[in-house]
Amino acid sequence: MRLLNTTTLTFEEFHDSRQVNYSILSHCWGQDRVDPEVTLQAYLSDTYNREGQGWRKILRCCNLSKERGYEWTWIDTCCIDKSSSAELSEAINSMFKWYQDSSECYAFLDDCDLNTLPNVEEFDMHERWKQGMDARDVANIETFSRSRWFTRGWTLQELLAPREVLFYSNTDLLLGTKAELASLLSYSSGIAQKYILDPDAVRAASVAVRMSWASDRTTTRVEDVGYSLLGIFSINMPLLYGEGQNAFQRLQHEIIRTSVDLSIFAWGINLEHSEPCSILARDPSDFRDSTVSCIDYSFFTDIVAYSITHMGLTITMRTAMLFAHLPLVLATNASETIVLHMRRHENNRWYRHRLRTLPRPMSLQHSFLKVLTKVVTASSRTIHAAIGFHGTPQPIAPYHPHFIEERRYRLRLRTFVGLLAGAFVKLPLMAMYVSQLTVLAVAKFGSGGLGLGLILVSLAAAGATYLRII
Repeated sequence: MRLLNTTTLTFEEFHDSRQVNYSILSHCWGQDRVDPEVTLQAYLSDTYNREGQGWRKILRCCNLSKERGYEWTWIDTCCIDKSSSAELSEAINSMFKWYQDSSECYAFLDDCDLNTLPNVEEFDMHERWKQGMDARDVANIETFSRSRWFTRGWTLQELLAPREVLFYSNTDLLLGTKAELASLLSYSSGIAQKYILDPDAVRAASVAVRMSWASDRTTTRVEDVGYSLLGIFSINMPLLYGEGQNAFQRLQHEIIRTSVDLSIFAWGINLEHSEPCSILARDPSDFRDSTVSCIDYSFFTDIVAYSITHMGLTITMRTAMLFAHLPLVLATNASETIVLHMRRHENNRWYRHRLRTLPRPMSLQHSFLKVLTKVVTASSRTIHAAIGFHGTPQPIAPYHPHFIEERRYRLRLRTFVGLLAGAFVKLPLMAMYVSQLTVLAVAKFGSGGLGLGLILVSLAAAGATYLRII
């Protein structure tokens, strides 16, 4: 980690960000190509504009850090050698931790010319908070919430990772700290206050919710849409600038590999796709307004296991029959049931059709029967879902109703024959059970118990056979 001395303006390398107290800068890169930011190469070669906004920003950060008692500071424009792919990869993979380990973070909102910000304890979607408030205060809040800083991809982790963030206007006026402005920051970013105030709570949020935080944020490079979220999901992966949208796909692959949260599939609720669609999202905007909590494996989910393979996303699920359309229950809770509808095509791949939420939960009787069937039958199937695929037309597999009925009967017949064959294989064990039940029945009920024992054994065998077939 390369830090800048706030007094001498020289650099020094530190191998552990925890061994030194340092400040860190959060800002939006300037868009003026005539007056660019000061990079490390420009700084070392002394070819930067000393009157430009980039150099003034560095001096502002150093002076502020020195005033607040910090000898070292980190600024992304000049503390990373972006000509070295290895150093750039290390910096991006470590950036969330560097912000988290900093003593203070200074957020420069260069498009906010404000003097004061009113204190609003709670914001509501109906904007009742505006009632009785001075028009100038309302305008200041709207100016703050519309700052470009809240629309950039990289500033998301810069808001969540540090424990202490100080927000400054373009006139170097301190607008407040992260704790003081928590309600306003939540209103401006769409992130719940508990995640803003506690960096450790970020990891407890579901994959879908964390993706939704980035749904309205943009980056200059397409690849940075995925790279800027590495720290949010505790993911480390190599950077391949030039891969385009595949960076976000690789991020989702890594999340699937390291997480068991099924909410990664819960995007685009109630959005129906007219064309074949990947089971994975195209970009974070697909998760907009998602409030799906963490979904773990349970008896109420149809998915048993899943992994990325050369065939796509290989899913093992609890279901006995596979037809052209497949509804997969992702989660069932007290308020809703989330169902992912898949559709099979001629290439024998499964594509996402839509995601639905059913407002009413399943009845207790339905839930009990479903759990009982899963326990008794223990049947599962494997499918291969397409990934990284959006919009290319593929013909739907032509399954006629008569064909479906024929497959159902064939499957049941094959299952029944398999059960009979298994019963003959285990005939000695079954004979032992039958004899023991018969002896107990005769001892309890006398000679009439023989018939009763045989009836009970027949009913048990028939019931088990039926549950295995359905």
